[in-house]
Amino acid sequence: CTSEAPTQSLEVAARRLTTQLPLALEDYQERSNGITTRDGRQVHELEFAAKGRRTRQLTLIQDGVRYTVACSAPDAAFALAQPAFGRILATIEVGGGEAVQPTQPDEKPERRLY
Repeated sequence: CTSEAPTQSLEVAARRLTTQLPLALEDYQERSNGITTRDGRQVHELEFAAKGRRTRQLTLIQDGVRYTVACSAPDAAFALAQPAFGRILATIEVGGGEAVQPTQPDEKPERRLY
């Protein structure tokens, strides 16, 4: 999903999201959360579990537009779903995207979200 001209920084948006999720999802469990820099762009990465599912979410702001991609799977199948999540992210280009070389010989190249 995207939103035009975000009025808040990535840091503020991340803080608000991680404050609201535990209120919205009664069994919310944060697995990882942080802002990192990738290829010179700040990216908020969040992984959490709730209602028997695990979700991985990436958010970035580029040229005044906020981009958020969330992938979710049943908790027990989350690890198996990781390759599919990689393919989902491979279909998204922001700022042209660039090929990411596979880390394993049998992996297909992916395209970076950032």
